Amino acid sequence: MSDLARLAAVHQASGQSLAEFGASLAHAVDPDRQPFSKQYVSGLLHGRFPLTPELAAAVDYLAAQQDGVSDLQARAHLVTVPMYALHPPTANAVLLGHERPCANPGCPVHFYPASPRQAHCSPECRKARAKLRRATKERI
Repeated sequence: MSDLARLAAVHQASGQSLAEFGASLAHAVDPDRQPFSKQYVSGLLHGRFPLTPELAAAVDYLAAQQDGVSDLQARAHLVTVPMYALHPPTANAVLLGHERPCANPGCPVHFYPASPRQAHCSPECRKARAKLRRATKERI
């Protein structure tokens, strides 16, 4: 289904006027955003304005809400990149938090920390960085 067809289906299923749907769509993009005008929504529905990736994500969010999905799951992004996991996730798992690079300068790994203070991807990298810091201090 094309983005335009998805937008039309979500609008029709909502039962909202163009102005009401513009407010819902704007809120899905950003809760603090001003509502989209009914003229703009009409332009989107008729293909006069492009559906940006941001708007397409908002349409997906509204569609998920219509399907009864929780807010957290509706805002989640489908991960389509290969990932390595120490503990394989279940089909409905949601990764919370932000990816960060390992603090060990020689490590190329980016990871999701288990706690906000976690700076290294593994105990080995933590030890390697500590060893590097001690060696640097000795040279000074």
